[in-house]
Amino acid sequence: MGEEAFGNVLYLLSVVAILANSFGMALNNTRLVIKPQFESRNGDYNVLMVIFCIISCAVAIVVLHSLDTLTPINGLFFCVLTVLTLIRYYSDVEYRLTLRYRRYFVYYIIISIGYLLGIILYKFTKNWFLVLACGELAAVLFVLPQNTIYQKPFICSKQKAKVWKITVTVAGSYLIANFFQNIDRIVLQNLMGGDAVTTFYTASVLGKTVALLIGPINGVMIAYLARYSGSFSKGIFSKAVLLAVALSGICFIGCILVSPWLIRTFYPNVYSTANGLIGIATLGQILFFTAGLLLAVILRFCHQRYQFTIQIIYGIVYVALAVPATINMGIEGFAYATLWANLIRFALVLVVGYKDAGKREIKEKASNEKQ
Repeated sequence: MGEEAFGNVLYLLSVVAILANSFGMALNNTRLVIKPQFESRNGDYNVLMVIFCIISCAVAIVVLHSLDTLTPINGLFFCVLTVLTLIRYYSDVEYRLTLRYRRYFVYYIIISIGYLLGIILYKFTKNWFLVLACGELAAVLFVLPQNTIYQKPFICSKQKAKVWKITVTVAGSYLIANFFQNIDRIVLQNLMGGDAVTTFYTASVLGKTVALLIGPINGVMIAYLARYSGSFSKGIFSKAVLLAVALSGICFIGCILVSPWLIRTFYPNVYSTANGLIGIATLGQILFFTAGLLLAVILRFCHQRYQFTIQIIYGIVYVALAVPATINMGIEGFAYATLWANLIRFALVLVVGYKDAGKREIKEKASNEKQ
């Protein structure tokens, strides 16, 4: 497609990632977290999902219009892709609620097969929307015949307002996190153009791939944490931190070793400009990954407002660093801004986690002394 066109596609895909991932995973993870706390019904989530789909379509249309690429066909395909992706992100909760991970695995195999069919269609149609839409549609059609989450889809429980409040809070947190996970495409597209988007994407491609693991790994973690009935202590949080840091360290070393070869092989036309950014860009993405893993623990044990507050502070810091750094130093400045913003986010997660765990230990100790 060429560097400029590919950069534009990456920009549009970032919109899908921000909207569909945030809304779909908010519904998904909220349902898991709520399950051991109180009873809810399908309508509590499905009604909200319809609202999220309408909001997503409206934003998608506005984005296409801002790029001067809005046509009836493009608008239709982009909205369909966004809605299907949102529904797909929510639908795998069908298997996570019951810990049926063989089905979960098959679900994602079906998505992959759909993507491959979409690539074949692209060869004939040159419509890139079809590549991803085929995978999302295949997944949704796979889950529908065997599901329980779409039965009596719009019957709500008495706890509907509470479910919505929690879900919207979590969605807001995810919107911020996903926006800043994709901010390279947004800032660079608007300040430097599609070529810059392609260059930074290439430099950080393996780091971003690792960051994408946050969704499925957190999905498994939250599913099991939802069934954990023990206390939340500094010791438990320290173990989570050590595990996340160790996993991130391994991923970083692997990315640094493999990235130069990968870029030289698959993106030779931008290798010279991307090669110097690999270390900084990758470390920024890995720090995002590390903090993301620990945020799953905070979502399970701490109040939802903590996660939302962390993301708000992170967002403000990121914008304050990224925009002036990009204007003054170009792509390299943006890479350093990303690194510092994600380092600050990681520090905030540690502060909140240890502070909340400490409070719980004090309360538990006081309770034991009374007994």
